[in-house]
Amino acid sequence: MPSPFPGMEPYLEDPGRWPDVHHGLLSEIQATLNQTLR
Repeated sequence: MPSPFPGMEPYLEDPGRWPDVHHGLLSEIQATLNQTLR
């Protein structure tokens, strides 16, 4: 059965399973973009 969410993995994107990943990832992306754009 194909995934109902093409291009997404609901298990990996569930913040209840990975509480610190989203915050940490967004913080790192923000820091990298800030360095690049300065």
